[in-house]
Amino acid sequence: MGEKTLLDNRYELGKLLGQGGMGRVYSAFDRELERSVAIKMVQNESRESADFTKRLTKEAKTCAALEHRNIVQVFDTFNHEGLFCVVMELVEGLSLSQVFSSSNDTKAKIEYLKQVAAALEYAHSRGVVHRDLKPENVLISKDGTVKVSDWGLARTIEEKEGITKTGIIVGTPEYMAPERIL
Repeated sequence: MGEKTLLDNRYELGKLLGQGGMGRVYSAFDRELERSVAIKMVQNESRESADFTKRLTKEAKTCAALEHRNIVQVFDTFNHEGLFCVVMELVEGLSLSQVFSSSNDTKAKIEYLKQVAAALEYAHSRGVVHRDLKPENVLISKDGTVKVSDWGLARTIEEKEGITKTGIIVGTPEYMAPERIL
């Protein structure tokens, strides 16, 4: 049996769950609290920058403050070998994209969308906008609870500047409101 990769002297790294434009997400085990978690390791050529890390930390704090049953919880952040890591709730299940493509149950689909709307309503009431909402970022747990994930591009409504530079469009174009692209 191979030696487990230990991050931050606390988290045992597990299997790769997925990857996107900002990084990779792994399953992990929190040895201190004895629970399974997910860890997103943010990859960016400017990750060495103190400003980049400061902005990622601020956005993680914003996301951690969102406590709602339909939003993936953020538990911790740390740096590992120059990568910014976000520890969050592990949701075992399928993405909304997977569920919608494999099911014709209209009532269930409507229920899932209501839960997504509840998560967004809660976030918006606290001044937070997701900015990359798409079916792949909505997870359905085994018990049918929806969890909106990947708040890495989120920002507060009051913010003048987020993780991106002014004039840069963030998110997935196929799911953006037209006015964001123009």
